[in-house]
Amino acid sequence: MMQAPAIFRRTLVRRVSLTLMLSFGVVYVAYMGLILRQASAPEETVSMSTTRADNLLASIASARTTGAACSIAMAAVEMLNQDRGMTRNTYGALSGPEQCATPGWPVKPGTDGVLQVGEKSYVAVTRKRGRWTLSLAVEQRSKGWLFSRINQTLAPYLIASFIIILIPIWWAVARGLRPLRALSDRIAARSPDDLQPLRAPASYAELTPLTDALDALLAQLRRKVEREHAFVQDAAHELRTPLAAISVQAHAVAALDDKSERAQAARQLDAVIRRASHLIDQLLELARLGNDKSSSTSFDLAELVRDEAAMVAPLAIQRDIELTVDGDERVPLLGDRASATAIISNLLSNALRYTPPGGHVTATVQASATETTLTVSDTGPGIPPELRDLVFERFYRASADVAGTGLGLAIVREAAARLCGRVTVAASPAGGALFVVYIPQGSGLA
Repeated sequence: MMQAPAIFRRTLVRRVSLTLMLSFGVVYVAYMGLILRQASAPEETVSMSTTRADNLLASIASARTTGAACSIAMAAVEMLNQDRGMTRNTYGALSGPEQCATPGWPVKPGTDGVLQVGEKSYVAVTRKRGRWTLSLAVEQRSKGWLFSRINQTLAPYLIASFIIILIPIWWAVARGLRPLRALSDRIAARSPDDLQPLRAPASYAELTPLTDALDALLAQLRRKVEREHAFVQDAAHELRTPLAAISVQAHAVAALDDKSERAQAARQLDAVIRRASHLIDQLLELARLGNDKSSSTSFDLAELVRDEAAMVAPLAIQRDIELTVDGDERVPLLGDRASATAIISNLLSNALRYTPPGGHVTATVQASATETTLTVSDTGPGIPPELRDLVFERFYRASADVAGTGLGLAIVREAAARLCGRVTVAASPAGGALFVVYIPQGSGLA
């Protein structure tokens, strides 16, 4: 597709130029309006005519004869009209026609104000000093005429000044954007796999935040890619064991002739398949939590804890573990409901898995003005202080004696981050593990 000329593209240089042009236009219109208002106002013409009449009357006051007075008046009129079209106001000389009427124009002495003679209007003033009476009439020009004359005088200067100012501004903006274009070329030339920082020295202070933000974004992407690579490697390693076990058990089922042995091998095969299925489900859940496209809804966290406790209650009964839900009756929360469900489900499952028969698991939900806390404590063996930071890593299991995938607490940490929260682990009063999830009020989604 053909690229549009530079003047028609949405560029900063064009925007600055158009803004400058608009500013000049506004100033021109405002200045023109002010001059027109001043030049066309009757009171301005009256004031100017009065001043001139007083000055002229003072000049002829010493005249002895009528002829001498007329000579002085005619000389004054000739001086005013010598430029044939110099109209004067408070802003200086502007182009125009005769300033004063020809001496002898029929103006009735003593008449002041606006006179209409045919299609023309005159502002007349009369002044008397000693033996002389002077009547002066000045024609009022239309706004259209004044506009055309003022436009002829001002327009060339405004256009020239606009061009004189535009050229250096255009050059400065274009030169100032040169480092940005150079940075853009550097980014375009990079490989898609190159996520190293740009480390581009900014020529101007305004570009420093941009380069810093790009480097920060690349660092985040680099960490995310590294986590995904590690996750894929760990997942492949963890899936290798159950898949190998499935293969062995499947061959055993096919090779054994004894019904009891085949039944035992089939049960072992089913257990391995369930473990692999659980591992895959947790991998998918962990991948879902890493996706930013989640919705924020309002839900009752206390009710959600009771529902999840009811779902794992059969397992607690089977293992002879007392499961208790405590805390506030209602805890409204705004955020990702699926993330909250993942936190509760994995913490309860983890506590029931590590708590011996006859033990006790308690889930408590409490809300304050600043945050909501979910606490899950058990009476299991607990977690040594040196291992508490490791239990949230993917595929880490604190004890090889307990079946599991090592993903439950990693899911809890990711889900808490989705709710802008955090999770900690400590020792419970009974000696087991105490997990506390802190969720800020009004957190929404991360």
